Amino acid sequence: MGRSRPSGWLLLASQLLFPTEIKQESPPISLLLLSPSKMEVLKTEIVNPIRELNVSRLEFEMLRLICFFSTVPQLTSESKKIVQAIQNSYSSSLSQYSLRNSISSIIMPISSNSDPFAGAMSRISRIVNLLSVVEVYFVQYFKIIFP
Repeated sequence: MGRSRPSGWLLLASQLLFPTEIKQESPPISLLLLSPSKMEVLKTEIVNPIRELNVSRLEFEMLRLICFFSTVPQLTSESKKIVQAIQNSYSSSLSQYSLRNSISSIIMPISSNSDPFAGAMSRISRIVNLLSVVEVYFVQYFKIIFP
C-alpha cells in the first residue's frame, strides 16, 4: 500500500498529461477530489516539469513502474531484494529508451562545445529526479486524501 500512494499521484498527473481521447464534459472524478491548492501543486511541481522535459507516454509509464516498485519498511530483506531488482530493471529500461531517443533526435549539436551524450544523460537524470518530487509532495500534501 505504501508504495502505491506516490504512484497514484503520477496516475493523477497522467490524466492531465495524457487525457483520454473520449471527449469528457468534466475532469475525471479523481482530479475533482483535489483542492485547488493541491491541484496547483500537482500542476506546477509534477505536470509542468514533465511537459518541459517532453516526457513521452512510455517514459512516463516507466516512471510510474519505478515509483510503484520501491521498497517499503514492512518488506522482508529477500522481498526488498526482489523489488529492488525489478525497480533496477525498469530504471535501466528507462535510461536506455530515453538515451536512444534523445541521441537519435539530435541532428546537430547546439554549439561545437556541446556534448549530445551529456545533454541526454542530464535529461534522464531530470526525469528520474521527478520521482523524488512526487515522493516529497506526497508526504507533505497528500496524506489526507488517501489515509
